[in-house]
Amino acid sequence: MVACSSSDDDALMRPGGAVATGGASSSSGGTSGSGVIACVNTNQCPSLLVCNDLGECVECLENADCAPGVTCNQGRCAPGTSGAGGMSGAGGSGGTGGSAEGGGSADGGTGGTADGGTGGTEAGATGGTADGGTGGTEEGGAGAAGLSGSGGSPTGGVPTGGVATGGRTTGGRASGGFATGGTPPTSCGNGILEPGEGCEDGNREYGDACSPLCEKEPYCTSLGCISTCGDGLLVPSAGEECDDRNLADGDGCSSSCLIESGYDCTQPTPSTLTLPLVLRDFDANGEDFEPAISGSDSAVPGIVQTALVGNKPAFSGANSQQPTVAFDTLFPDWYRDAARNVTVVGSLVLYANGQGGYVNRWGPNGEQWTAVTYHNVRWCSNTALRDGCAACNPRPAAGETCFDSGCTPWGNQQECVATVVTSRHDGNPTFFPLDGQGLAPSCRGTDSAVANPTSPCAQARIPPAYMNDDPNWLLEPGGAYHNFGFTSEVRFAFYYDSTRTFRLDFRGDDDVWVFVNRQLALDLGGIHTPASGSVQLPRDAATLGLTDGKVYEVAIFQAERQTTGSTYQLTLTGFNLGPTQCTPR
Repeated sequence: MVACSSSDDDALMRPGGAVATGGASSSSGGTSGSGVIACVNTNQCPSLLVCNDLGECVECLENADCAPGVTCNQGRCAPGTSGAGGMSGAGGSGGTGGSAEGGGSADGGTGGTADGGTGGTEAGATGGTADGGTGGTEEGGAGAAGLSGSGGSPTGGVPTGGVATGGRTTGGRASGGFATGGTPPTSCGNGILEPGEGCEDGNREYGDACSPLCEKEPYCTSLGCISTCGDGLLVPSAGEECDDRNLADGDGCSSSCLIESGYDCTQPTPSTLTLPLVLRDFDANGEDFEPAISGSDSAVPGIVQTALVGNKPAFSGANSQQPTVAFDTLFPDWYRDAARNVTVVGSLVLYANGQGGYVNRWGPNGEQWTAVTYHNVRWCSNTALRDGCAACNPRPAAGETCFDSGCTPWGNQQECVATVVTSRHDGNPTFFPLDGQGLAPSCRGTDSAVANPTSPCAQARIPPAYMNDDPNWLLEPGGAYHNFGFTSEVRFAFYYDSTRTFRLDFRGDDDVWVFVNRQLALDLGGIHTPASGSVQLPRDAATLGLTDGKVYEVAIFQAERQTTGSTYQLTLTGFNLGPTQCTPR
């Protein structure tokens, strides 16, 4: 069996024979009556399966069926895996099988052995390690003490666990690797399907049928997206009646995404939407990050091409704001793993806004940003004595507040009177998702003395729109230092129904680009103060090449490139991204 080559434009058939792409539909090439999934390349197969010469997604039979450096273990291609106790072959055959890059060792010898490992033997001979060895780390985590236990060689095994080695914090979770005590938790992106994961494809990319959070998602190409039963996206044009994000029978929504007898299934409106958020942290280099230029009060369009290239934004060849910077060599790193960045995968939570939409907010539990400003401040009396509000002359008028235990607006002990204005806002004017990740150790509270000149670490100022239109760009209350200099990437797929209205609104800085169906739909590029824009469907459908009844991907790329402020407000209206819920009658 030979794994097929990959092509970005290949279409994948969804089970049942219906294509849910943005191109032409077809009724051939899907799953056959026997349940075989058709494929053109291995990327189109469910996690850990391979595409054979007959164009079928099947289990592997030997290591040669898998990609280089990947082991075939019990029919699944999984980087860095081995069987319990080293999986010795007959007579103890097998060479040292190193773990894949980023993959920790799994129940085997040093580095994770395959087919027995060095000197791996059956039934008690010496030399084979069992369930231990040196505990390799994932890319991004401290691997604390690998797995220990019984098995393998009863006389020569090493049952005491592995060596806890360090690593960069770049794993699929905030701290990847093995947890203290040697228990391997879910570590999305390590190539090993673990409890709690709906899929595992060994990367942190979008649109490949397995999300950066290891949940099933549609497979997307330049022709559109292919949604399969169990990914949580209801696609009526493909014959789905429900999709509860699993393939279990007996829960109301069958493994074929049909409503089972005795159940009622609905598409509820959840209180929150959670989207995978891929972040990449950069140091200040004076060129593309923390350049010595003045930002603009408006967006700078034309920096990226009008369509994604290799599923990522591509530099257009010109940046009028920074014409002398070599963006052709720097820009490709912004949304790809590279030597000059560190990748962290998290989540962006959107909260119901009470108007049929969802928006991100400042607080960890959906609290809105609260702005308190003071206007028309005046002394309460002409004396330096603390006479209290009773001595105010003139007396406070309606709508004014007297501060009789110190003038809060001015920060002194004199009584004063002011008009206090309080307002609440959606979005986040202090969007610093990499704070606390250990990537900018110089950012420690308000202590500017520990600032690292290579890290864009600074205090944040709040834009006027979030401070009752105060034009002074006031310092964030508390004056904390933040980790600037990063990019973010958010994607999600949706079923396009031309009879419904869909709307995406964004306000933020610096660069923001929104692509729909891999076509540029919103261009807010450049270093600038918060800029706003929207994508509306069906208004923009023809321009973006959308067809009714198909599945498409929305991709939002943002970059925070200069210290002053960081604002991010994403509002989605009309996009019902929650899975189906079924209840017995």
